[in-house]
Amino acid sequence: MMLQGMDSLIYELSRVLAHYGIKAARPPSAARRGMREYERQLRDIYERWSDDLAAQLAEVNADERNEELTAALALLLGRLRSTGHTGLEAAALIGFNTDELSSEAQALLAEAISRNDDFLMTSLIPALRDRLEATLRSEDFLIALAAEEGETMLGAEMDTVDARVGLYAGAWWTLYHNAFGVVAQQRDSRITAYLDPLAQHCSECPLYHSVVGESYETMEDYLAQTGGRVPGEFECVGNCRCWLIEA
Repeated sequence: MMLQGMDSLIYELSRVLAHYGIKAARPPSAARRGMREYERQLRDIYERWSDDLAAQLAEVNADERNEELTAALALLLGRLRSTGHTGLEAAALIGFNTDELSSEAQALLAEAISRNDDFLMTSLIPALRDRLEATLRSEDFLIALAAEEGETMLGAEMDTVDARVGLYAGAWWTLYHNAFGVVAQQRDSRITAYLDPLAQHCSECPLYHSVVGESYETMEDYLAQTGGRVPGEFECVGNCRCWLIEA
């Protein structure tokens, strides 16, 4: 329903802009679907995992909780990494517009997967562990346990991380545009850089993109202006919803 609502808003905005002679473009449909599907997969994995863990931690004694948490975090890391490998490959295939990746494309994909794995291991998982350990030590949790509401409290705490997990889908958007950029460079194409009219933008994206489209002679020109960055690598990182097309 939320995605349908977003599409309705985009349609309405497009209609209003058209009234004033402005065409509001939309990202390529395959890329948009791929990004949404990848984000959905990440969030589904986390939601199922957090529901199970909340129940487990509320049932075991204090001495067993750390062991349960360590095992659960290892399981989550494995699932997110596996989904990242397949999801990022899909991004590369769409970006290169191919069914089989060349050696150049495979190298780009391997680099993106390595960065994603490292980010999960050194950022998300440690941050989640710190947060949960602090909750398990808190007086509020002990009170909730005594009232047989420990699972509910833990579930609510882990729900606050759900949006952050979704942000890791930004790696998909970055890889897609890096792959797109390689193809555009090979074709020496003109590039149009769009700014999502419904997104909350960082201070950088409007410098290089616009709702009506910023035009660049080549992908090299675009990269020269952005410092070699593509959507997903600006100040807003995983929140970025800008996109590029060949003009």
